[in-house]
Amino acid sequence: MIRQYNPETDQKAVRYVCHASSTNPAHKASLRLVCSLWCDYYLSNDKAHAFVATDEFDKPVGYVLADVNFDNYKKLYPSYIASIKKESRKDYANSMFIIKHCEKIAADYPAHLQINVLGAFQDRGIGRALVETIIARLRGEGIKGVHVVLKQSNAPAIAFFERLGFHKLLRLRKKFYVLGLSI
Repeated sequence: MIRQYNPETDQKAVRYVCHASSTNPAHKASLRLVCSLWCDYYLSNDKAHAFVATDEFDKPVGYVLADVNFDNYKKLYPSYIASIKKESRKDYANSMFIIKHCEKIAADYPAHLQINVLGAFQDRGIGRALVETIIARLRGEGIKGVHVVLKQSNAPAIAFFERLGFHKLLRLRKKFYVLGLSI
């Protein structure tokens, strides 16, 4: 089942999914690092655009998080990751670099998203349902486009988003792709 994120009951589970689904060894070693990078900002600033996929016990097994205002994100997100600068200068620098370059596409693709599904629940259509849910919300609000940033080496995720109609907008440092979808 896909439902709206509930901050009272879902925060810990969403942070667990974020951490557990990470494939980066440095991120696996630090819950704080991975959650600072990929979910805490959204859970604090844009709960209206947070949805969870749940199991039969209503426990989150996946999520999609979005921010619809890139200018606001550009101002606020750096403070969420400032604390990780000492732990991972590389992640901090990559994040700031991505923000700088995503400004180029923000007028047409102002919303951006993060998605994760626990491995045991992948290949069941959950990721597709989560993305379709957030796209329907964004479309209903008149948001004209959404983007997602992926590592170039993450071929399965790139293929997943391309099947959903996203296309490559930018290639950054021969390391990341920014994919976008006009809504």
